[in-house]
Amino acid sequence: MIVATQWRQKSLLNTSEWRTSSLGSIHDFEQQLFDYGLDIAELLEKIDNARLGPLSGNGFTDSEGFSFLCCTLSVIPSLLGWYQRLVAFSSEPLFWSGPNLVAVGRPMIIITGGLDRQRMTTTYWTLLLVASNDFAILCNEIQPWHPSYVRDLDFFSELGYVIMNGYDESFYSVNWQDEARRYGLNYQLDLADLVIQSIPYFFEAKHGMTANQQCLYAVRMTVVHLRRLPGPRAAQLCYEAEQLLRYLGSVKMLNYAKALWSPLPGRDEPDPGP
Repeated sequence: MIVATQWRQKSLLNTSEWRTSSLGSIHDFEQQLFDYGLDIAELLEKIDNARLGPLSGNGFTDSEGFSFLCCTLSVIPSLLGWYQRLVAFSSEPLFWSGPNLVAVGRPMIIITGGLDRQRMTTTYWTLLLVASNDFAILCNEIQPWHPSYVRDLDFFSELGYVIMNGYDESFYSVNWQDEARRYGLNYQLDLADLVIQSIPYFFEAKHGMTANQQCLYAVRMTVVHLRRLPGPRAAQLCYEAEQLLRYLGSVKMLNYAKALWSPLPGRDEPDPGP
């Protein structure tokens, strides 16, 4: 799942025989979260292929764009539902929202759920960030709320993707402008903020070196997506996430964290170090 979502590529493991069908233990919850991550990766590959393919003209047909928009929107409530099931399954809260600190100016979170649950929660926030980011980009690209947008259901037959995956004309009742705002810039920045605040929990000595390795995926993906977002808050959060990535490489001695620095999109200069 980690490799698939980082490279936006379908995984061979995203088949029915590998998917988790029951939720009887914490391990099952984590495996189901990985299933959702593989779904996102496969969808992102389809979006990229349609956007960059030789027949696309660097854009979507109406049927392609709308079907991808519906699929991406359907992933988000699936993740939200997974988290609600995890909360109901857990015997204690996963985290508390603390008071605003004057020096920080944002709600601080207090981790209470243990390492396994926090690892899942941080991965969940990261996947939500990935899905909501691409949903917002798709909304800006095809603007389904525009008066000139095609509303004829016949164009579904051009691709068949939406009908094949169980989506129908009910998506025409969606207020796409509201959804674009809901999962837009502020939502994505809030998710990134949650990830960044949760990472120091993994650095605590009681969790050992394995915990440092487990949070690397969330840090890397958060940095990649923050670099795409505009505004001073995004820049500040990106700086904080980059500092965490430096810390993993220089202090925690994860050499592959240093190796990951250079290929990050939008970064040409070498890591300046701590």
